[in-house]
Amino acid sequence: MPCIPDHRFGPAAIIFLFIVIIILLISTDTFTWPAVTDPVSGTAGYQYKNGSTGVVTDAGNVLTIDLAPYQEGDNVMYIRTKDNAGNTSVWQTAIYCSVGQAYIIDGPSVTAGPSSITVSWVSSKQTTGYVQVYEGNTYVSEQGHTSYSMSHAVTVVGLKSERAYRYKLLWADTSGNLGESSWYQTTTAQKPQIINLKSEIISPSQVLITWSSNYAATSVAEYGIGNYNTSVAIPGEATTFSQYLSGLAGCSDYRLRVTATTSDGSEFSAGITFSTPPLPIISSLRFEPVVSAQPAVNATWTTNVETTSTIYYGVKGEPKKEISQSEKVKDHRIKLENLSDSTTYEAYVTGIDSFGNVAKSDVNSFTTSIDTRPPTISNIIIETSNVGLNKEDKAQAAISYSTDEPAKCTVNYAKGISGDSYDNKTSDEEALITSHVNVISDLIPKSPYHLKIICFDKSNNKAESPSQVITSGEVQESIFNIILKTLNSLFGWLKMF
Repeated sequence: MPCIPDHRFGPAAIIFLFIVIIILLISTDTFTWPAVTDPVSGTAGYQYKNGSTGVVTDAGNVLTIDLAPYQEGDNVMYIRTKDNAGNTSVWQTAIYCSVGQAYIIDGPSVTAGPSSITVSWVSSKQTTGYVQVYEGNTYVSEQGHTSYSMSHAVTVVGLKSERAYRYKLLWADTSGNLGESSWYQTTTAQKPQIINLKSEIISPSQVLITWSSNYAATSVAEYGIGNYNTSVAIPGEATTFSQYLSGLAGCSDYRLRVTATTSDGSEFSAGITFSTPPLPIISSLRFEPVVSAQPAVNATWTTNVETTSTIYYGVKGEPKKEISQSEKVKDHRIKLENLSDSTTYEAYVTGIDSFGNVAKSDVNSFTTSIDTRPPTISNIIIETSNVGLNKEDKAQAAISYSTDEPAKCTVNYAKGISGDSYDNKTSDEEALITSHVNVISDLIPKSPYHLKIICFDKSNNKAESPSQVITSGEVQESIFNIILKTLNSLFGWLKMF
């Protein structure tokens, strides 16, 4: 549709101009658009306005409207969608008449980043769009696009954070006419930074690193021993991050650097150092003989970090026994008791540190000494009983005692308070034991006896107790014996059985 040219006319041209105006007034422009659907709230209809300052009008669900082809100001058709929830879409525009030079009909609006600004505006006709930036009176940059459009958005990058800048808009229309805006002021946003970068030791080979940033950004973690030769890219853009670093060397000093990049290209970094703890190592495993009734050894070893203590031991070629201590220490000691003499044992030790790492020694062997020591007899207790049974008038004694190693024992005894001869003895014990009880049941009442205990261990080492003296108790005589004694005193020829 033709528009009124901006110059003076002669008499003939005035008549033509009048005819053109009449045509413009009585003709219309028709605008159509495709139907829009909203699967969530449903489409309530469309709204439009004629020109940037026009009144917003509900068009219902129609997909075409007619407008007069010319009006004072910008001749731009605005159309948008409205859903049943009352939400509206952004305006879509169509120019249907352009008069004179282009000018800004909406904006500019600016969004400031830490190292960039994005300037948006709408022009009255299709133009290119540039933004020229100064810091004070110093030129900084001019960036934009050469394509023609009425809606413009230009991002100027490479600026510094927290700085005041002034800018203006530049453009050219399709006819090559140049234009520019007045000056505007803005300030770039806060400097991006990494906040609270920390490392948490999980094990000698694994560390958890965490950090946050004051802008959404992508991040890369670089680390190494004395350098940054390993890197891990963290996927996605976020403001809080965590990342496990695995496969680390124990007992090592690491350098860590995290570099983040915002969507506008701002790059920032921070770094720390951390040290991994050592893996547990067992050393100085020894087996020291212990002087005791039965062969025994003290197993001792050390670890470079605190660990639990466990030893597995057994006769070579046989299943292993286990002794464990849960306390975590560096100096370890476990006593192995009740071993067989002159026997070769195999043993190895393990330990678990506070991170769950397990250390294990090589298998070691040791041989117990030959048993040449006799058992020690102790805790001797003698109790006498006064019992008359059937035709017998006898006393008895029970001798209890202990040995410090398994042994077989007997009690040797004889009448009288002393003597080197022991004519009688109890039955031999059938098993090697440490707690013993022997009973002497044929003692003469009210008579002294001397006795001693004799024991043999499994190596046939002999032990004898000191001589013990006992006196058997008085026994109540049986009725049968009393009758026999009376008859004997009367007749003299009867004999006691």
